[in-house]
Amino acid sequence: MNKIYAVNTLDFYLSLAGVFLLLLVLLHFFPGLVPFGLYQLLFFKYSWVTMKTIPWTLLFFGPVVTLLFRLFSKSPKQANRDVLRQFDYKIWTSIKAGIFEEIAFRWLLFFYLIIIFTLDNLLLNWLSTVGFISAVLSLPWWALGLVLLAINLIAMVAYALGVDKKTGCTVMILSLFIVIPVFLIDLTVILALLKVWYVVAAIPIINFLTLGKLAPQLLGYSWMVGAALITSNWRFGNGHASQGPIGWLDSLIFGMLMFWFTFNFGLFFAMLIHAAYDILVNLIVAGDAALELAIT
Repeated sequence: MNKIYAVNTLDFYLSLAGVFLLLLVLLHFFPGLVPFGLYQLLFFKYSWVTMKTIPWTLLFFGPVVTLLFRLFSKSPKQANRDVLRQFDYKIWTSIKAGIFEEIAFRWLLFFYLIIIFTLDNLLLNWLSTVGFISAVLSLPWWALGLVLLAINLIAMVAYALGVDKKTGCTVMILSLFIVIPVFLIDLTVILALLKVWYVVAAIPIINFLTLGKLAPQLLGYSWMVGAALITSNWRFGNGHASQGPIGWLDSLIFGMLMFWFTFNFGLFFAMLIHAAYDILVNLIVAGDAALELAIT
């Protein structure tokens, strides 16, 4: 039985259509939410000079690991027959993945996440101006931790009393005056920590690991763009987690390279490279399977 891939399901395409329509509406009325035009990445160009700067060792990490694994392992005959039987299906899936996974992760999800992080940042900026929240956030980190612990314990007690039917309506209303402010303080702290995580840790680390090749996108815009790029690629990697730790790591590396292709050569070029990459991996697996069946 053929494995079901996301690009072979109706839900995947319905999700893409839904996100596209949402972006179409939001960017029509609020074009400043994303620092790119909706169709800005939809181009195709090629340059030998730029191609020479590609870290080819990273690009071929997956195919080389696949080749070595297949050469130094032996699969059962039935497994090899299944590989050959599913070959056409895998090639067709590779073509669709090359096209639609790039549309999903390097365009639509990337833009959508920029909007989400932008809204998070706007909410954080607004909450930080509220008097009692600003006062709490201005405390030293150790005092902030103690205050958060204390007010959350109080809020838990207030919530328990508020939902207890025996306490009556007055107690429930009074509990809301405790629970809601604490919730807003907690939300502000979470949003602030999220921003710190990306600005101080994630974006600089990814910029270092990618040898600065995505620095214009990671560092040249607001932190929300860098956060969206990293998060979209993380989702792309998690979508391939079923391939094991090596497959997951390869997907993360490959996803960052696809972002580099998208920004330098356009989304259509990234689609071509993605499809060719997946087809190459499937050819290696099928070739090894055919060879094993021929010599056994």
